[in-house]
Amino acid sequence: MSYFTLQPLKILVTIAESLYSTDFDFSRPWDDADENYKILKEKSSWTGVNSEIEDMEFMAALININEPIFQQLKEGSISIKEAIANLTLPELQKYKIYYEIWGPATLTEKYSTTWQSYDRKWVSANIRHSYNEGTFDYYDGNYEEYETDNFEPDNFDITDVRTLSESKKPILSKLVVENTKEILNNLDKETLIELRNLINQKLSSS
Repeated sequence: MSYFTLQPLKILVTIAESLYSTDFDFSRPWDDADENYKILKEKSSWTGVNSEIEDMEFMAALININEPIFQQLKEGSISIKEAIANLTLPELQKYKIYYEIWGPATLTEKYSTTWQSYDRKWVSANIRHSYNEGTFDYYDGNYEEYETDNFEPDNFDITDVRTLSESKKPILSKLVVENTKEILNNLDKETLIELRNLINQKLSSS
């Protein structure tokens, strides 16, 4: 979590406003993360906050989702107080990432096939001759398995990114909330007061 989330909104808006007028890339912050981070440290040094790389992404997200507000600030058509009143803070979310590692390796695919010959000693030469003549292709056989050797991971590719949903409330709690309003409408004042006292007792003991 970015430490900047703990800062007053006025400080966040002031920093973001100054970043908006620089080469700070808020739309693709990680393409040149080092340069973006350098700019952030320069523009936020007056706060005394020791910023981290996560703060760079937070500030980029803050500007990205509130760009119209910072554009208006730049044009002088709104005040900082008005900007703060309409500001939307970015939320930290969890994602599940699927990726593939790739690199050079020796791949051995194993196949099987049936072949006819008058002598077992000649089978290998027989099938090799058919391959050279084009009457047999190794992919004509039945695939069995594969194995790799000398694998040297070189890089990886992101294949999918999915948002992880927050855990849902227990079904009992959900049902209680959904039906509470209807139940309360049918209770008299005395019962409502007793219910309120019970709830207060439970909250104070939690």
